Amino acid sequence: MRSMKRLLISLTTTVIGIGAFGGTLAADDLVAAQVPAEDPGPPFYARVTPIMNELFFADDWLVIPFYRDPTCIPPDFDLLDLYHFPSDDGPGAFACRLLVEGVAYKEPDALPTDFPKRVTMHGSGTVEVWFVRAEAARDAIAFGSLTLPELRALDPIVGIAATFEEHLQPRAEDHRIVIESSGALEDGRSFVFDLVHAGETIESITVRVD
Repeated sequence: MRSMKRLLISLTTTVIGIGAFGGTLAADDLVAAQVPAEDPGPPFYARVTPIMNELFFADDWLVIPFYRDPTCIPPDFDLLDLYHFPSDDGPGAFACRLLVEGVAYKEPDALPTDFPKRVTMHGSGTVEVWFVRAEAARDAIAFGSLTLPELRALDPIVGIAATFEEHLQPRAEDHRIVIESSGALEDGRSFVFDLVHAGETIESITVRVD
């Protein structure tokens, strides 16, 4: 496994959920909660949104990591909205199986609905990473919405990440995402997707399909 230290030496987290926050105090006086045992994880399905410019284009591809089972996503949900919070209509994204696990950290006095200060997550061999041709993806996103059926119509190449690690800072004032992943595509080829995203800027991105 390639070390995350190569991407970032001093790091932390992205949007990972709301809900009950238990656990013990971390070394920096943050409270640690296991995801999903103590914290339900991110209130979204996939990271593909103009919010904070989380549209990961590289060369000929738009890369979309899925954090929840794509087969569970409501067909009319706009993925570009990112968040699907619980409401009177149901549990939102929390109804779908989480494909990652990890630890979320909050201040001891944080509210249950506050985003964590930082989060670390990893996959267990089920995280899906979709690759969509950039030109087709840009045309679709230009309409201002993107549902799962519309995304599937773009003929994405689906990969399963044998390795998926993510370090995140979800809060807008110091927002940062670091991803390192690799695995196999449905057609038998392999892929690599590495990312450092700070604020609204992609600092570095590597996409390789072999």
